Parts: sequence; structure tokens; C-alpha cells
Amino acid sequence: MSEDKFTFMKDIWQHIPRPKSSDNTEATLQQNEGEGTIEDEVHADTSAVILGHDYQGDSIADKIKSLIWLSYRTGFQPIAKHEDGPYPLQFISSMVFNRNPFSAQFSSFINNDFFTTDVGWGCMIRTSQSLLANALVKFGNEEEEVIKLFKDDESATYSLHNFIKVANESPLHVRPGQWFGPNAASLSIQRLCRGELNVIISESSDLYDDQIKSMKGNLLVLLPIRLGIDKINSIYHDSILQLLNLPQSIGIAGGRPSSSFYFVGFDNINKDLLYLDPHYPQQCAEDGIKESFYTKNYQRLKIDDLDPSMMVGLVIKNWEDYENLKERLKGTKIVHFQSKESTFKDIADVESIADDELDDHLGHTQKNDKEDNDFVSIDHNIENEDVVEIENSKIDSSYDLIK
Repeated sequence: MSEDKFTFMKDIWQHIPRPKSSDNTEATLQQNEGEGTIEDEVHADTSAVILGHDYQGDSIADKIKSLIWLSYRTGFQPIAKHEDGPYPLQFISSMVFNRNPFSAQFSSFINNDFFTTDVGWGCMIRTSQSLLANALVKFGNEEEEVIKLFKDDESATYSLHNFIKVANESPLHVRPGQWFGPNAASLSIQRLCRGELNVIISESSDLYDDQIKSMKGNLLVLLPIRLGIDKINSIYHDSILQLLNLPQSIGIAGGRPSSSFYFVGFDNINKDLLYLDPHYPQQCAEDGIKESFYTKNYQRLKIDDLDPSMMVGLVIKNWEDYENLKERLKGTKIVHFQSKESTFKDIADVESIADDELDDHLGHTQKNDKEDNDFVSIDHNIENEDVVEIENSKIDSSYDLIK
């Protein structure tokens, strides 16, 4: 970008009116985005399921506030723009019109050669980090030690920087500033956890007894799935709630088109989904500051409004836990159990595929990752044949159908 254009953009920035944080504005935001604070929402007769457990009244607030929450950050260690990737200035509108306009100096994040904020593009990474962080806690790790692993610099194992690094180096070639889909997020988690935690990825949602039995120690199962075309098919609604109601559940990273949320449960009365929202910019946290990794706010989404592309997370501690999972998921339309592992190449095996074969294997979906979030998965157990026929007619011929 020329010096004149850069100066022009700086001048525009200085004169753009910022959103006010008045009571009326906040009320409008809550009305438009479904946001509700714990203080506003929780009453003595309120009942909710959060990560597989029932909570009533004030205990809902305690549970929400105990979950680790990753959100947008500003002012972190610079990440160089890739020559084939987007420019930082492409996300200036997301920075300006965010409901929590930050106070960082313009020059600290507007360098067009380096990213120092993930506002506008990092939400799927943040929700994936949230899912992984809470899984590590569920496996018995100390929360303070877990939080240190998610600092925004290269030295932290599960930092934004390292998520981008492994995704960029993978055959998916996700560049800094490009939106992650569920498969890119799953593959990044698996690579970053090597040697530390067993991670299985199945975009087909098939789990194999022999594969699970061969695993030693804790296991994180990631299911990057798509359950419809433009919106989630209603036949999956009960199965989504069933997954969130599992004691093995560690949540779902998904949401609306081009926006990812961390879904942790649902309201027992109206079945609204409850989620933590990463679209809230905060200054990059320094050592010892952990308050910014927790929130008292949660939001709601009608299950009808859920985007069909998502990453489901399950934690399995031992074989008995897996057997319990199988028993609880009888009749589900999403997860399928098989005795022996298939020879079909899953996304976990994508590294062994030659780059010139990658487009055929992925169904050309990486190019459309922002809108379509990778794979299309059609469930063979769908009973409504008319629904299948309609959906299949909508699918672009460039997709390879999975299952």
C-alpha cells in the first residue's frame, strides 16, 4: 500500500464515530444478538444443561464463570502477512464497528504487513481454543497452567500464532487472516497436541472400537461436520441437544455463517442453545492476568438459526467412558459406532495425500471455507427421503459427498 493511501486510511480512522456504550446501545445489542448477562437471565426456577450436567438458578452462573473463554485480542506479537493471504487493513470495518471498540493506538494494529489483532477473522480459532482449554481442564490439568498455554505469542503451545502456523504448513494452507473452518481447526488442534494428548478427528462422525481401544490415556474426539446446506436440518435438532447433554461433552464450536461461537449447553425449558461469544476484543493479556479468560456473559441462539457447519468435541478418559458414550448415543443421527476402522481417508490422514490430489480429496472445499466450512456430510440414516433429495439437488457438483 502506498504512503498516501496509508495516511488516508489513518485520517479516516481518526474521524470515524465510535459506537457508544450507553444503556440504549447495549440494550439494542442484546436484542439484536441475543446477548444476556447471567445477572439478567438467571432466576431461581431457571434450568439449564451445561457440558452434560444439569444446573439450577445461581449454579448456572457459577458454572458459566468457571469456563475458560478465549476472545479476540489486540496488540499481540506481530504475525507476518502471507504473500498469498489477506491484508490486515481488509478487516478495518470489523475493528471499527465492533460492539466493544478497543482503545489501542491506531499504529499498534494497522500495519498492513503484520497482524496484531485477530478481529474479523479469528473467531473459529478462539472457539476452538476455548473447547481445547476446557478439555484440558476436564482431564485434570490446573486451570492457571492451562491458561498459560493459550497466551498470544509463539512460546505458548496453543497460541493463536501456533494455530495459524500449523494450519499454514498443512496441506490446507490456511493463511493468517483467513477464516478457519471446522476441519482446519480440528487439524490444528491435532497437530499441536501431538505427544501431549491423543486426538481423533472424524468428519464422517464414525468412531471405531478398535481405534479407541488402542489409545492409551485421555482422548479428545473432534467431529468437524456439516448437517445441512444453508441451515441445520431439523432432523438433527434432538441429536445436537443429545450431544451437549453428554457428560463427555466439551461443547461445540460453530454458530452462524462466518461467525463462530462456543456452545456449551442449552436451556432446559425452551431448548435455546447457550454459548460464549469470542467477538469481544481485549488487550493482549500479560503474564499473571487471568481474569480476561473468563466471562460472566453468555448468549442464546435458537437451534433453528444454528449454522450447519461445526466442530463437536467429546472427551473420553478410558474404555468404560467410551462404552458409556456408546450407550448414551443410541439412536443418534450424528455419531456412528463401528467395530473396526474403515480404510476411508479422513481429514486426520490428509497429510499423507499428495498435494496434487488434495483438491479431489477435500472436494475443493478449502477455497470456500469461509462460507461453507469444509465438508458436506449426509447422514445415511435420514428417514425423510424428500429432504435428502432436496438437499442433494442443492449441493454444488464440486463437492465430494462424504458418507
